[in-house]
Amino acid sequence: MLKVLRRILLIALLTVGAAYLLYQGFLFWRALDKFPPTTVVADVPVGGLTLDAAREAINERYLAPVSIYNGDQRAAEIMPADVGFSIDTETMLAEAQTEWQKQEMWLRYVEFVIGLSPEPIVVDIRAQHDDGALSNQLNMVADFVDRPAQGPQLLADTGEIQPGQSGTVTDRAA
Repeated sequence: MLKVLRRILLIALLTVGAAYLLYQGFLFWRALDKFPPTTVVADVPVGGLTLDAAREAINERYLAPVSIYNGDQRAAEIMPADVGFSIDTETMLAEAQTEWQKQEMWLRYVEFVIGLSPEPIVVDIRAQHDDGALSNQLNMVADFVDRPAQGPQLLADTGEIQPGQSGTVTDRAA
């Protein structure tokens, strides 16, 4: 009787395990167009995203306007395209996909079922910018923000001395 019960439990366990692995296989098949969980492209985590969603996340991060602050006050916004900034998103995503597809299918499946990737896929940023255009934009912002210092003034009608005000000068090299 105990032997029969043990055999029934073993068959039930194997059936449930096989059903679980088949279900995970179905989910893996549906997720083949997504990057593995530990994928990072240009310092943007794109794990679990499709190619289009990863492209959008990278472009959103690097092509969004950059705010320039003067102390605590926001002075201006610069569009990356205005300073000649361009990012090679397609090449970086293609490299990440190539790294993912280099791995054997069964290893990719095991990583999917476990939910961990022993070798994270990390692709460094590939971008360019124009130093001259960046300097021109920053000089324009500095000209707008800078104001000269004002010395103390004697008010003729009241005879009082109005204190001076400090000015601001942007460190253009920094």
